[in-house]
Amino acid sequence: MLNGLSRRGALTLLLVVGLFLRNLDCQQTSFVDRVQPPAYDRTEGNSEYAPQAYVEGQVNVPQYEPGTESSEYEAQDPVEFSQYGNLAAQRQVEDPVPEADEKPVEFPEVDRGEGGTHPVQPSNENEESPVVDGVSPANGPTKGGAIVTITGQNFGGGDEKPEPVVTIGGVACPEVVWESRTAVLCETPAGVGANRPVVVSVDGRASGAAPTARFDYDGPSVFAVRPGHGPAAGGSIVTVMGADFGASNSNPSVTIGGRPCLSVVWLSESQLRCVAPAGIGIGDVRVFVLDQASPDDFGTIFEFDPPEVLRLVPDHGPTDGGYQVTVEGRNFGVQNSQPKILVGGSGCAPALWLSDSALRCSVPAGTGG
Repeated sequence: MLNGLSRRGALTLLLVVGLFLRNLDCQQTSFVDRVQPPAYDRTEGNSEYAPQAYVEGQVNVPQYEPGTESSEYEAQDPVEFSQYGNLAAQRQVEDPVPEADEKPVEFPEVDRGEGGTHPVQPSNENEESPVVDGVSPANGPTKGGAIVTITGQNFGGGDEKPEPVVTIGGVACPEVVWESRTAVLCETPAGVGANRPVVVSVDGRASGAAPTARFDYDGPSVFAVRPGHGPAAGGSIVTVMGADFGASNSNPSVTIGGRPCLSVVWLSESQLRCVAPAGIGIGDVRVFVLDQASPDDFGTIFEFDPPEVLRLVPDHGPTDGGYQVTVEGRNFGVQNSQPKILVGGSGCAPALWLSDSALRCSVPAGTGG
């Protein structure tokens, strides 16, 4: 009797343990976290059905990530579900159709021969080219940066705001703002010279040349020269200060007293450096950039040092005169300076220029020392 009960208890215990283990097995394999219809097998012959599904959280089970192509899972082993069966195999999967928030613009198609058809893009062939009627202000500094208003016609418009391109003297404005079909704003680029053509382009169509489509860069101005004087023989290095010499080297030239300054070096829009020429007296300083020049009566001058006599050779002679003497010194100017020499208050003539440091003349009659 006791053995029978023990045997029965053992069987009951084994049954309980078996059910417990089976329950654990079901928990591990039967509870599906999610079924992934997009992760279907696209191998040949299985393009319409999904014979497998994937379970999240299982070891060695692939995880489906949004946007991942299902073909990445084709080599993986499917997970079978004993309790639920192959649920995904009973479901037909169709390729998803993307939602269209906006209807795409459809262009008409035309025959292009054997290759089929292709869409025709919108054309602006009926649009007229821009026309520039005026530029205001019509001048500005050579360094650029001035804001000008360009008025005219056919500057674009419609559903989309156009993006016109403006050039002055062939150089594009760094900033352009479309105002309307008849007006655009432009920040002028750096440049030099007068009568620079202004061109407005919209959708590849450019305005033509017109007397009203012109812009003048301001001509150069000279404010000061340092140093303000130098030897008559020239050779002193001077710095010319002013404005509108050009934002870059435009091969400017400088004159002092009408004579060209040598070895002109562009330093900036407001400074030049050069070697003073030979000269006498006082000379205006002028700067030339392309076809423009600073005023000739602006009042900026360079003064050549006055002549200085150091000695006469010979330094004495008969009172009746008539003999020649050489006057030695400096700052006697240039060959055509037409020097005048006085000895004892009387003219020593004719005066002959030998160099910046020597003159010769015939001594007049006189007395005294």
